[in-house]
Amino acid sequence: MEKLQEEFHHRFSDFRDHEKSFNLFQDPFTCAPEEEPAELQFELIDLQESSEARAAYPDNLIKFYKGLSPSTYPALRQLAIRMASLFGSTYICEKTFSTMAIDKSNLRSRLTNAHLHAVLRIATTEMDPDIKGIVAYRRQHHKSHSK
Repeated sequence: MEKLQEEFHHRFSDFRDHEKSFNLFQDPFTCAPEEEPAELQFELIDLQESSEARAAYPDNLIKFYKGLSPSTYPALRQLAIRMASLFGSTYICEKTFSTMAIDKSNLRSRLTNAHLHAVLRIATTEMDPDIKGIVAYRRQHHKSHSK
């Protein structure tokens, strides 16, 4: 259990370093503006004084930040974009490295970098290939091959 606890502390140490940003993203109404970076202070004061923003807050964080005016709250919106995209990009990186570790093993040492790139692209894409369409395209006869 101690080993597992050490591993968790090691893996999630970055989260502790960014805890203040996470808290600000999660609830911008409870933070103290004077303790935040200078570029956010005036926007936070305006936001915390806005009854419209406070009424829109409890619904959904992403919708809440999308609903903020880009001209009035540019720094807050930028923070929200960074925070919201953090977890998705981390997942893609982890998935890519896991796939690479499996595919680029000693048992598959003849795999070139070009092949590895293709395998990783397929493994990390959300696109569904049209196999039937590809196969049908390949079966077309060329005039030079027909009698």
